[in-house]
Formats: sequence, structure tokens, C-alpha cells
Amino acid sequence: DKLKPYISAVDRSAPTPKDKKLTKSLTSFINNENPQADPEETTLRQKVVSDLSILVNSWVVDTLRKKGVPESEAKLGGKLFVSGSYRLGVDTAKDDIDTICAAPRYIDRNDFFSEEEGGFTYRLRKVPGITHVMPIREAVVPIIEVVWHGTDLDVLFAKIERSEVPP
Repeated sequence: DKLKPYISAVDRSAPTPKDKKLTKSLTSFINNENPQADPEETTLRQKVVSDLSILVNSWVVDTLRKKGVPESEAKLGGKLFVSGSYRLGVDTAKDDIDTICAAPRYIDRNDFFSEEEGGFTYRLRKVPGITHVMPIREAVVPIIEVVWHGTDLDVLFAKIERSEVPP
């Protein structure tokens, strides 16, 4: 009984007219400062993520085959995961999209950053519509900054210590 809060942390009463006015004002401010993407922009961002997912998977499959990994494992490929505000559905037109390229244990950061034919960075530089590729090799978490059709992406690399990437 002594540990019971003096005032409840949650107010369950209906919002007052003042609450509604303040909410409307706050929403207006947020939308002016950081506008939501319009439908065309949203569609473009979804297509860019889809295309990056296809690129990641094909790169992983090709790299595994090149390294002599059995076809039964190589064809499983890698996966692209999204995170951050895009994943939470609270992204705006100005926000970058945070992604994670997950690959099985046979692929490492050297493959990810490779500028040689077949390397992931090399492949990114060859994609039409990609205007900026900046590998950040010194980062603790391997990352490549990409601009694809005007959409900013951060592509992180994660090596999964398994022969396949779980869903």
C-alpha cells in the first residue's frame, strides 16, 4: 500500500477540448517540419527496398557458388531486413531507410565491401539509378551508404553463423 503511486501514470479520462486542440497543433507542427511521403514517393521507396532485396539475394547466391558452397545451401541465399523508422512505419519523405543484409557464415565483410567484380559494393556501383555508394569500412558494423532513385539507404552487413539465414 505504501508503494502505490499517489497519482496514476495513465489518465483514462476522455480528452478535453484543450487536449484535442494541443494534439491538432502538435500534429500540424510535426507534419510541417517533417512531412510524410506522398503516395508516389511511398511506392518508389517500396520498390527500392524490393529491388535491393533481390540484389542482396542474388549477390549472396552467386558469392556462395563462387566459394564452392554446395548448391543445396547456396540457393538459399541471403535476406534483406528493414529496421528503424521505415520498419516501424513512422518514416517520412526525408528519412533514410535502414536495412540489414544478412548472409550465411561463408560470406564476410571483405565480400560485402569488395570493389572487385562480384563484390557487393561493385554490384551496387553497376545498378542503374544508384547515384551514390559510400562504403564505410572502418565502422564496427559494416555499412554502405547508398542513394537509389533519390532514396537514401543505409545497408548494414550481418554475418549469420549458420549455413542459411533464418526468416
